[in-house]
Amino acid sequence: MNIRRVIKNALLFAICATASSLASAQTASLKGHVVGETVRQFLAISGDMSAGVEACRNAKDKKSARKLNVDLHFCRQLIGAVDNKGALSIPTGLGLSRQYLEFDGQVDFFDGKLCAIQANLMDPWATVYGDLITRFGPATSKGQETFQNDFGAALYGSVASWSEQNFIVSAREQVMNSEFPPEMNRERAEALARGQSSGKYRMVVVVVADNATIARTQILQGSHKSTLE
Repeated sequence: MNIRRVIKNALLFAICATASSLASAQTASLKGHVVGETVRQFLAISGDMSAGVEACRNAKDKKSARKLNVDLHFCRQLIGAVDNKGALSIPTGLGLSRQYLEFDGQVDFFDGKLCAIQANLMDPWATVYGDLITRFGPATSKGQETFQNDFGAALYGSVASWSEQNFIVSAREQVMNSEFPPEMNRERAEALARGQSSGKYRMVVVVVADNATIARTQILQGSHKSTLE
């Protein structure tokens, strides 16, 4: 078990519980979803997650779960979030047998609502940053940062954030002096590495959440299509 991730998600849900009581005069969207939308609204947009919920409802025991290619423990959490407004964090790339999101990243629900959404983008920093400025205006803060991820790998890159009344947007470029992090699944890493403009692994993590602390905790085109859609 990744203790850091457990603590991170526990803090996330605690903050979301407080932030969910705020009235949202403004909305923040990312990848077609809006922070504050209900689980059922999310399902109406997300075909992958809707299919996952349907499969989970048919997983009555370990045998049927294996046949349906789902994780029984995760399914119980997912159904609990949909039916009973339970807290739930859905990441990609963590060994879940089924894909629940149409994009690489993570979504977090609390009290039946989406309280944080993260997208991991392989687009250049300048492209993502430009799209964020178009959507949210000038950044509240920006700069450069060197840091370590949960696996101890050293990364560096540009960072920027946008602070609004009821939500925060945070973007962090992650650059590593290798083609891909050693802890990453090789098949996924090689797929991500295709199209990289250099021998360095690069990714931009964008988080939209209903509290500034959530975003800090979560972060461990003329004619071009916006990276945020």
